[in-house]
Amino acid sequence: MRTATALALFTGVLVLGATAAQPRTQTQVPVRHGVVAQDRVVPPGPNAPQPPRIMQESPHKHGMPVVPIGYGGNPQPQNAPVLIADPLAEAGGTYVHFRNDLVKPAGASSSRIAEPACVFADQNNGFFTANWYAARTQDGGANWAYVNPYTAFAAAFGGFCCDQRLVTTGGTTVWMLQYVADGSGNGGTRLAVATNSANLGAGAFSHSWMFTPQLMGFAAGTWFDFPDCASSGSNFYFASNVFNASSQFVGAVVWRADIAAMAAGGSLGFQYVTSPQIGGASYRLTQNAGARIFWAYHESTTSMRTLWWDDGVNSVFWESKPMAAWSFNYSADPGPDGRDWTARADSRILGAYQSLTEFGFLWHSGPIGVQTRNFVRLARFALADRALLEERSIYNNGLSFMYPAAATNAAGHIGIACAIGGGAYFPSSVSVLKDDLENLSSARFLAGGNAGPTSNVWGDYFTVQRPPFWPWEQNFVATGMALNGGGANANQEPRAIQFGREAFQPGFTGLMVLSSPFNGVPITLVPADRFGEAGANTPFYRSFTQSFANITATAPSTMVSGGATWFFERWAAKAVPGTTSFGLGPVGQLSYTIGSIGVQADTLEARYLRARTLTVQSTNPAAGTAIAVSPVDFDGNANGSTSFTRRYRDGQPVTLTAPSAVGFNPFKQWRVDGVGQTPGQLAVVVTMDADHTAVADYFVNVAGTITDIGPGCRGSSGVVPSHTITWPGGQQGPQQGTPTTYSLSQARPISPCALSLGFSDRIWGAFRLPLDLGIIGVTNCFQRHDIISTESATTGIAGNASKTFVWPVNASAIGLPLFTSWFIVDPGTGRPTTLTLSNAMRSAAGGNL
Repeated sequence: MRTATALALFTGVLVLGATAAQPRTQTQVPVRHGVVAQDRVVPPGPNAPQPPRIMQESPHKHGMPVVPIGYGGNPQPQNAPVLIADPLAEAGGTYVHFRNDLVKPAGASSSRIAEPACVFADQNNGFFTANWYAARTQDGGANWAYVNPYTAFAAAFGGFCCDQRLVTTGGTTVWMLQYVADGSGNGGTRLAVATNSANLGAGAFSHSWMFTPQLMGFAAGTWFDFPDCASSGSNFYFASNVFNASSQFVGAVVWRADIAAMAAGGSLGFQYVTSPQIGGASYRLTQNAGARIFWAYHESTTSMRTLWWDDGVNSVFWESKPMAAWSFNYSADPGPDGRDWTARADSRILGAYQSLTEFGFLWHSGPIGVQTRNFVRLARFALADRALLEERSIYNNGLSFMYPAAATNAAGHIGIACAIGGGAYFPSSVSVLKDDLENLSSARFLAGGNAGPTSNVWGDYFTVQRPPFWPWEQNFVATGMALNGGGANANQEPRAIQFGREAFQPGFTGLMVLSSPFNGVPITLVPADRFGEAGANTPFYRSFTQSFANITATAPSTMVSGGATWFFERWAAKAVPGTTSFGLGPVGQLSYTIGSIGVQADTLEARYLRARTLTVQSTNPAAGTAIAVSPVDFDGNANGSTSFTRRYRDGQPVTLTAPSAVGFNPFKQWRVDGVGQTPGQLAVVVTMDADHTAVADYFVNVAGTITDIGPGCRGSSGVVPSHTITWPGGQQGPQQGTPTTYSLSQARPISPCALSLGFSDRIWGAFRLPLDLGIIGVTNCFQRHDIISTESATTGIAGNASKTFVWPVNASAIGLPLFTSWFIVDPGTGRPTTLTLSNAMRSAAGGNL
């Protein structure tokens, strides 16, 4: 038996496990494909006014599925009511109506429902639709010319009906027109294309295609209603409900076609997905989508399903999300003349928007919780992971908010158009903004009315668009309407409104000064802008003449917010609105100078990182351990002796390096926030994404011991052989895990010998120790320990021998004794048994605890 085996008392293994986080559940379905032929080119019919085919809108919409009542859900939003501006005065200050035009040219037959929509392809050329007409402008909205949708294209089905939508991108505009079902119950939706902005202003739509439910797999005798359209990076998207000849809902569909293909004309390939695959109805597509477009529907009053479709991907994905409860029990809310305008309210999602960082949906709800009248509910989601950011109520308990639409501008601000009415207010249209200056706090009138509808029917949906051209892309184009002079169809006044912030008025350039991740940072700005305004607390706008030179903003080095200290990191600047690409200033440079502000609005953002505290400690010893620290912290400090702290900006990686030993105590491992790191690894990197504590743990080194427990007996040379124990220099006696040498000297040369090993110096089996070996003929010699194992050897010419062993590493064995002595075959002693013994030694290995 070898000593290493005899001394190995036990070993153990610790296995640690971890559980992976569960992914959010997603579902996907493949889309389907189809092809539709281009309409036969037919010269438009007479553009003269003619009576609409539908002279009265139904007070109720077609039969739709009922949204189930949900239970539980998220807590109700807790936000302040929206303030109502003076209806007789256009809002002043930084909020501006750049244009607010009545769009009702001669010949236009208007409806109390109206459903107005408007787009501009450039600063001059725009298009407007409403029930039951269209209009075009070539001078930015100063003048509008009538376009007759009944005769603009070849006749189809029962003729043009009513609902119209518009979407424009990159100079290509789509006009979406809904057609009446024919005698067999078949109907369709025409998509007409103006291929450039000049054609749009001229009302020249050179390509069109008629889409029918049958192209998407629905049965004969079905038709479309409630259209919507939007664009992504490379596709136009369209949505509609499908009804049968009895006006009962049978499904819904979303389809898309390539923008370039629609601009080119000819047979058009398209992809689509239907409600039998994805569920729901009445889809609203997010405006200003990038490479991914979203839509949603209510699974219940406490659950929403959000769906998305990526450009270039042939599957639609969705997931369900809990929401705060809302109500589809809408209350009547007549205006001062007692006429109710809310009769057509239902639970459809009506507004959908998207920016570079978020997307969201809006709908209206009946009274619930602190909202005692009908109100608009907004749900905002993060674009990156679709997490719910906020649920918010747009309400005022003095009136009702309904029929919301929304879009974002190039800066990611949200512009909302919706209807208000009830109490002291006739039905009217307002805008609400969420940007750096206000958070959905004020409603400003887009169109104010002085009458309610005689039929108690008014409104259905509005639109908000981002103008796709500079400088208007920082603003919004919205539609609104109001009844003036009476409550008949003829008294409806649809309007096209361009609104936004005064700083973005054409001819001047806006500078947005922001801070993150919190507001209220006092920024010094020189020189003052054209209104004499300079620095202020973030966020704020300043307006300069185009190409104004050398504007310098300076931020404070530290801020206190939310009870925490924040360090200035750097300035971020961008000169291209609508992009996420910021140019970054040097870290720590408090001032940033814009050489020339150019003709597009610039954004400056002072970025702050939270001060994170790194606490560095040690054990064994608890103080005085020298730790190398890199880089220096915010206060210019680096290396230190435990315990000490350092302050860093949020996210800063910090490297700590410990010495390999402190005295005789060797390094064990780093612990970061109580979590052990790789054993023996002297350096550790701590990312300062929070306050952290790093502890350098050292073993407690227990010294090994040796003791001579008794002499041996003389050899033939007349000298007692000597047994000694040695170990590496610098250690505190024998140590576990390192070699220990058991040596013999002064013995008979060139003689067999053996190292004996035992665990006791008191008993050996039935014998008490020391044992007189004269009983076996080894006279005058005593065995001073038991013998468990022996290791044979031969002495050299000088009478020396040795054995070297490595003590096993086992904390439980630290201090346990091992007894050793040497036997030497020595015929010259005259003893009956020719043996000589060395002195006996007691040794105990030290180790690390």
